[in-house]
Amino acid sequence: MKLDKENYNQDLKERTKQFSLDVIYLFKSLSKETVSQVVGKQLLRSATSVGANELTAIFNSIKHKYRN
Repeated sequence: MKLDKENYNQDLKERTKQFSLDVIYLFKSLSKETVSQVVGKQLLRSATSVGANELTAIFNSIKHKYRN
């Protein structure tokens, strides 16, 4: 099944949101040991930044479109 650009973007949003939520739940389930928390926090930052980077890319493409 081939997705058009709009459906692809929506699918990407949903998958990145679900990925972030899955990592948040994983982080909550980690033990409270220092090593687990340090690695878990880094994973949490990395996973949630995927969505933030996606939003930035979308914003910049819209901004570029309307510049001219």
